[in-house]
Amino acid sequence: MTMIAVGQRQRDLATRGFGAVSRAESVEDQQRLALGAQEKAAESQVLGTGAGIGGISGATSARALSSEAGSAIKNANTLLGDAGTLSRGKLSGGIQFTPTGGETIKGIEGLNAAKDAAALKDAAVVTDAAAAGQTAATVAEGAAAVEGAAVAGEAAVAVEGAAAASTAAAPMAQLAALATPVAIGLGVAYLINKLFD
Repeated sequence: MTMIAVGQRQRDLATRGFGAVSRAESVEDQQRLALGAQEKAAESQVLGTGAGIGGISGATSARALSSEAGSAIKNANTLLGDAGTLSRGKLSGGIQFTPTGGETIKGIEGLNAAKDAAALKDAAVVTDAAAAGQTAATVAEGAAAVEGAAVAGEAAVAVEGAAAASTAAAPMAQLAALATPVAIGLGVAYLINKLFD
């Protein structure tokens, strides 16, 4: 074997060695990239879980606000009787009042009309209680008259409560009730991610 052949053989061995090192480095780079992608995916999964848990809590709170507003309006409608009907604006969250046989009144005018109807209804309860008290021949009728007088003012209070509950269940209030737990869940997930960095 000549010196040139030995040199070429050494060069071929070196080239194969460089190729093997290059392939090993390429595999190592791919593994490093895959590991980085897995870490990123795990972080995203923890953030998604945190947001989901917060979202569940927030949705429950927002739903409770809406449910409370609905029951307050139902209670006020029961006490208003045939004077009219209260309802809630779905977009504004404000009170709407529809007097019996009339058109729907929205906003503050609707609230004032509902308060006036409630005051008239309460005044009728007081008048009935006073009349029953004047003609009471027995103790039982007198007790019923006192109970009727105690109910006076209940419709007005129910209308005020329905207005407050409806405002508390407005879309922006529901959004706030939803967003706060989501933000807290994301914050906790971020801290968990940083804990395992």
